[in-house]
Amino acid sequence: MRYGPNLAVLERAKKRGKTVKALDERPNPPHYLNVVLDMFLDLSAARPSGGMGPSSVLLTEMSKFLDEYDIIDKEERRWYLRLWMTLDRVFLRLASELSKTES
Repeated sequence: MRYGPNLAVLERAKKRGKTVKALDERPNPPHYLNVVLDMFLDLSAARPSGGMGPSSVLLTEMSKFLDEYDIIDKEERRWYLRLWMTLDRVFLRLASELSKTES
């Protein structure tokens, strides 16, 4: 699994002496989830900014992404969307916590 564009932010925070659990305790997800997580990182890189920090990845963007990969089965699409929305909530919560510790 890769960390995407957020890796540089995490590494800078660590260099400033911050405790960065994401780097210290890197997850080792099951190999079959790596594709899903990598897809989420690609989606996450295109998320809009709300002025006060990152905003949620839009459902329309997630749907377009699934279209790009020709994922048309309704149940499979629902599975991806639920997983990505959960990952997105976790990402936003962690980003909020990180911004509070930096200010």
